[in-house]
Amino acid sequence: MKCSRRLVFLTAAVSIAVGSRAALPEWVRFVEGGSRVESVFFRSMALPGGSVNVRRPPTETRAELTTLIHATPAQADLYSLRAREAELLLDFGAAEADWKKYAELSKDRLALADYYHRQLRVNEEFRTLAASAANPKTFERMITL
Repeated sequence: MKCSRRLVFLTAAVSIAVGSRAALPEWVRFVEGGSRVESVFFRSMALPGGSVNVRRPPTETRAELTTLIHATPAQADLYSLRAREAELLLDFGAAEADWKKYAELSKDRLALADYYHRQLRVNEEFRTLAASAANPKTFERMITL
């Protein structure tokens, strides 16, 4: 009886962990295991069947990402990760600043245009696309706007 309860509990815990992993946003779902970024987004929780990684809330991840950014300020992808977490917290001013910094460091203006698109800021999106008009897909997107 005791063994079957443990089995049911363990099965439920694993199902929840696997199911919640699938519901994670793409930028978190594909974080490399064992990397420093993984420790920013996940914390280990001890369960009777073993430890399970659990997603940290955006308030914690943003603070940790800020620490990483101070350590390596030229790493563009950290700014995009922090911008996404700021969007989850509805801090759009901070998100926009991070997307601009990401665009500056990575030369990826389409990511900034995507941010404006998610915010329904058509004028800013169009200006951003116009500034990066070397890409043929940019023209298609501008026409669609």
